[in-house]
Amino acid sequence: MYSHKIFKPITIADKEIIEQFVLRSPYQICNFSFANLIIWNSIFTPQYAIIDNCLVIKSHIEKTYYNFPIGNGDKKAIIAYLMSEQQQKNSPFLMTNITESMKADLETWFPNTFRFFSNRDFSDYLYLRKDLVDLAGKKYQPKRNHIHQFEHLYHYVYKTIEDEDIAECLTMHAHWIENVSEEENNFSLQQETAAVHIAFKYFHELNMKGGLLKIDNDIVAFTLGCPINEDTFDVNIEKAKKNVHGAYTMINKLFVEHELTDYTYINREDDLGESGLRQAKLSYHPYALLEKYTAEKI
Repeated sequence: MYSHKIFKPITIADKEIIEQFVLRSPYQICNFSFANLIIWNSIFTPQYAIIDNCLVIKSHIEKTYYNFPIGNGDKKAIIAYLMSEQQQKNSPFLMTNITESMKADLETWFPNTFRFFSNRDFSDYLYLRKDLVDLAGKKYQPKRNHIHQFEHLYHYVYKTIEDEDIAECLTMHAHWIENVSEEENNFSLQQETAAVHIAFKYFHELNMKGGLLKIDNDIVAFTLGCPINEDTFDVNIEKAKKNVHGAYTMINKLFVEHELTDYTYINREDDLGESGLRQAKLSYHPYALLEKYTAEKI
C-alpha cells in the first residue's frame, strides 16, 4: 500500500498538489506555507508524498524529519508505517513542526512512544489582522506614535508590488545588506538574502502578495507573503531602511490593511532567539505564540 519511493523533491511545479492539502488544513504554522517550502528549499531540502489521501512532507538536516500528515486519510496508520520504515533502516524516527493538537494526537495514538522537545526561539507569532490594522487601545499607543511621526516627517506612497518594482526592491535590499554590521552579516543572513531573491524570482508562480513604501520616489521598505491556509497569511519577508524612522511600523500596517482583507490571522513567523526581533514582535501583542515540538521515538 505504501512505498518509500513515492517521496519526491518539492518544486514550484508541485504548488497545486501541496496547496490542495495545506490551504484546507487548520494548521497555522509558517512551515506549511508553500512559499517557505520553496524559498528555503536549499536548506531543508523538503520532499513530499501523498499517502492514503494525506500529504506527508519530510526534510533532511543531518537527520530525516517527518511532518505530521495533512489530509483526510488514516494519519495514525501512516505514522506507524513511517516509523516501521525508519526502524527497518535502523534510523531514528523524528517528527518536526508538531503543534499542540498534533502532540495530543501522537500521545493518544502512541502512548509512551515519543519524547517531545520545543524551543521558544522557533515559536510563531500569530496576530489578529484587525489588531495590526486598527492598532487600537493603550497598548498600541507607541505604534500609533511611530505612525504619526512617520506621516509628519515624510511624504510617502504605498503601493502593491508589481513586476516593474521587483528590480528596485532587490536594489533596496542590496543597500540594506551594505548597512548591516559585520557582526550581523553572518551565514543566516546570506541564506535569507538567497530566499529574498528566490521569492522575487518566483513571485508570480508562488502567487505572493507584496507591498512597498516609497519616499521621494525611493523604496524604503517592502514586504512579501503567502497564505498558509484559508484564514491565515504568512509574512515571509519584511525589510526597511534603518535610518527611516517608523518605516517598519508603517509597512506592516499598510500591507495588512491593503492586501490582506481576506484573512483573519497574520503569522509573522519566529524570532530565532534574536533579542531585538523578539522585542519587536512582542510589541505588537500577538494573539498567540504557536509552540512547535520535535517528537522523537523513544
